Amino acid sequence: MHYPVLSKEVIQALACAPGLTIVDGTVGSGGHAKLIAPLLGSEGLLIGIDRDPFQIERAQEVLKGAPSRVSLVHKSYDAVDAVLKECSITEVDGVLLDLGLSQQHLDDGSSGMSFRFKDAPLDLRFDTSESIPTAAEFIESAPEEELVRIFKQYGELPNARALSRALVSARVLAPVKTVGALEEIVRKTIRNHRLHNPMTLVLQALRIGVNDELGRLQRGLEQWTTHLRVGGRIVVISYHSLEDRIVKNFFRNSARGCICPPVFPVCRCKHAAQLKVITSKSVQPTVQEIRLHPTSRSARLRIAERI
Repeated sequence: MHYPVLSKEVIQALACAPGLTIVDGTVGSGGHAKLIAPLLGSEGLLIGIDRDPFQIERAQEVLKGAPSRVSLVHKSYDAVDAVLKECSITEVDGVLLDLGLSQQHLDDGSSGMSFRFKDAPLDLRFDTSESIPTAAEFIESAPEEELVRIFKQYGELPNARALSRALVSARVLAPVKTVGALEEIVRKTIRNHRLHNPMTLVLQALRIGVNDELGRLQRGLEQWTTHLRVGGRIVVISYHSLEDRIVKNFFRNSARGCICPPVFPVCRCKHAAQLKVITSKSVQPTVQEIRLHPTSRSARLRIAERI
């Protein structure tokens, strides 16, 4: 069973109540959704979204017999209009986005999400039916400068240039198709990395790039905010600084009125505040939660309310 990170804080932040419509935009195996559903009552609606069809299947099992109405949708959480149309609604009362990589993805050796499976294909797509390039195809065709950008921007790797050059040289001899083949190149190129196993950051960078995770996050925040009822909450759990920065900046900018440059004598943007930031600082797991579930240690939760 997937452990739902910051579960008590999520439930409190969403202010779940009977009759509400709550969206779990990254339903996964249904950890948070199973806690939310009983609070919505028979008239409430829980919408669970996931890009991974196998996660939808797991959530169906977990939510079987839930006391609220449940609608599970196999889409990306930024496909807001399509989701709302499928559920025959126009507004929601709350949105949860738990951006973490699920344990099921790490334990599944078929997509290359974990470097534990050396023979796994270098795919990294959350939805393997989606017509987007795999990580192996991206490495095979991307110019060196694009590889550098991905590794530097999404993995924050100090050796981004050296790794990109090594991959370009290696692919001339043979395609880099498996996790093990990539790891061998990384091991020879990046030495004495003090903070992480560098493969963690390399796979993170490729996964973010392949799935357009940061772009989807920005679009998802914008679109769900538009369809959030006044007083509704949007709650986001992020696990690295790239995601958290996007959420923090979006909430802050959406809580502002005029966003014109200070040199403008009068407002020209006509920008109106849409959100009220509930937490000025991110909410983090307690020492007890981290002790019980070490994978929660990097979680950061932020909350905003529609005004």
